Order: sequence, then structure tokens, then C-alpha cells
Amino acid sequence: MTRYKPTPELLSLCAEHGITPDNVNDHFSLKYEMPKELVQLTSPSRRTPSTPTATKLRNEVAELNEFFAKHALTHPTIRHIGWVRKFHLAHHPDFKWNKGGRLYSQPPSKNSNYQNVDENTRLDTLIDGAPVVEIDIGSSYLSIFYAWNDMQLDTKEDAYRGILGPSEIDRQVAKFWVNASFGNTALISKWTKDLKDDLEDKLVKKNLSPSAFDPKSYPIKLVREKILERHPLLERWGGKIRGRVRDWGDLMFTESEAIIGTMLILMREHGVPTMPVHDSLIVPRSKGALAKEVLSERFRVETGTLPRLDVTDPWDF
Repeated sequence: MTRYKPTPELLSLCAEHGITPDNVNDHFSLKYEMPKELVQLTSPSRRTPSTPTATKLRNEVAELNEFFAKHALTHPTIRHIGWVRKFHLAHHPDFKWNKGGRLYSQPPSKNSNYQNVDENTRLDTLIDGAPVVEIDIGSSYLSIFYAWNDMQLDTKEDAYRGILGPSEIDRQVAKFWVNASFGNTALISKWTKDLKDDLEDKLVKKNLSPSAFDPKSYPIKLVREKILERHPLLERWGGKIRGRVRDWGDLMFTESEAIIGTMLILMREHGVPTMPVHDSLIVPRSKGALAKEVLSERFRVETGTLPRLDVTDPWDF
């Protein structure tokens, strides 16, 4: 068998001995294998065809995996053996390898995958024994949406700060509403249980208390009104943009092209290893300025606009 699921009885027995899914790597040495297919089609899942485009995409992922394997990643809990690139909505009539496209670290475990843990945890990583920084595309989807409408998002200020209030929770709620709307066919009009749970998970990853969010303190009608005051362009979401209706898959693809294009340039031209976290890149601290320059240019090439880039440096005291 290539996969098996533990029964509740087995999980209970392991827990009696202090072994849980969260700490299993502390007790067992697990050997992970890369999936045979490096370019995957999901949502819904289907077999990846052998076409010239698919072959080119596979070769790029294989090249990135082979290069990164030559470098040492050091972290007490994180495991990484390579990436796969996932495209989505292949059944969509507009699909031309242009929906999704992010790189996903393997193995996809909850607590040892660097893309799933909080920022502080992943920034404890060392690459070749050296500290790292994380370069984030600020308001990535919103910046791309502005660019599709031939507008430049203001890069001098935080796109979400101060819309709902001065606190970090206020900012996170505004950011979540915008991105959740981009994941929908129209602007969000109701706090559903799934949305509430998703927002609380994101607050945890930002080292914020999930209980700090109370839907009653953030009436969805008021949230919408205040955000549209700052970004009235969002009223266009769900309509045609440049001749067709865009969706989250299009946003993710544009973002992934900027990120992966940056990774390929840093690898091929500068010998710099990188670790993508969807809309950000982890790079050796000594290469932070170079990576920021390349990422800014690649984003400009993909969108025609410049991004706001925020650098998180745990060593910047």
C-alpha cells in the first residue's frame, strides 16, 4: 500500500504514549518520496497530459528541485524534499495553463511543511548554515487586480491599514475580506462558518488570537462599505476585465509566474536558492537585496505595474 489511514483506536493508543500526528517526526525517522508527477491538475483532479507545455513546466520544476537539493536546509522540524506545481480548473473553457500554478512543498504535512507553519517558525530556517529573510508581495492579488484594470496600486502605504480601524486585527479582517472575495465570484456579503474558521486559522499563523475576531464587531455591510471607500475598483470584481471574467485561478497564476520567474533567474544567473511561500520568497539574508530587485522586475514584467515589497528580517534588531 502506498497510503493508509490510522483508525481512531490506533491514534488513541499512540496518544497514550505521547505520540501524536503533530510530533511524529520527533519519534520516527520517516522517509518521504516525491510524487512521480511534478505538474498536477486539481480542482477537479485529472491526469496531466504529455504536451510540449506540460513537459516544459515539468522540466522547470525538476530543475528547481535538483538545484535546491544541492543546498542544506537546517530546521528542527521543517522537512522539504522538493516542489510540485499545481494548476487548477483545467475543465474551465478559458484554461490554457493559466490558472493556479503555485509551487507546493513536499511532503504536504501540516506541521513540518514550511508553507503551512507561521512566519516566525519558518524564518528559523538556515540555508547552507546562513540566516534567511522573507520578501513578501504586499497586497499581491489586489495589486494584480489593479494592474488588470490598468491602474497602479499605491505602493507607499499599506493597502489594508486603517480601513476598519488602527489595530492589526482590523487590518487582517480587511485583508481577509478582500482575498475571500477574490476567491468568490462576487464580493463577500455574509460571514459564513467556513469563512470565520478560515479567518481564525490565518490569525493563528500571524500569531494573533483567533478569539479576537467577533463577526458582530465587524458587520459585513460596514466592512464592505469601508473597503470600497478605499478601493472602489473592487466593485468591478465578477465582471469582464480585458474581455473575459477573471477568477482566483487567474490571480494565482499571475502571482506564481512572478514568483517562479524570480526563482529561475536567481538560480540560473546568480546561483541563489529560494523557497516560495505562495506570494513571498525566503532567500539567504545576504541575497535579500538582489532577490528584492529581481522580484520587483519580474512582477513588473508580468503585470505592467510595480509591487510593494515587504521584507521580514528576524535578524534586524
